Amino acid sequence: MMPVCRLPFTLAVEYEVPGYGPGNRTVDWALQAGGRLILLDAKSRTTDFIQQAGNADQNGQMLMPEHDHNLMFKSIEGKFNAADPDVQLQGAWITTHIKQNRLEIDNGFAALNPAKVHFALFGDWRSDISLLVRREADRKFLLDLFNVTQSQRFFFQP
Repeated sequence: MMPVCRLPFTLAVEYEVPGYGPGNRTVDWALQAGGRLILLDAKSRTTDFIQQAGNADQNGQMLMPEHDHNLMFKSIEGKFNAADPDVQLQGAWITTHIKQNRLEIDNGFAALNPAKVHFALFGDWRSDISLLVRREADRKFLLDLFNVTQSQRFFFQP
């Protein structure tokens, strides 16, 4: 519910929508805004948090997290068919419980098919998110749509 709780109440939102990806896959959320369709798949990623919980040295100090940034983007690309972002903007809302390596996340996002995944939003219940976009023109649109502000809270610089 995190992605849609910040949307204007006037927007019609559909849940578990078929027909926008290969096979019988569904996309979590679909809505019309700004003259285009926005498709959004929501992901909650906890694997690295669980692994980090057991990553202490002999003195009980937490060690630097070891991430597999590919887990953040797992199965997102396969949810969508290729689409023109001016007509159909598609991406993911990713919730993670541990800061991610910004360089690895940027590389992981860049490796996704740009015709299928136009944005990745890292967010939770708070009003600040970290947004990756293919086109800068989509940044303000998405920030305004979800009524959020850009932050770096979900990332760390190595």
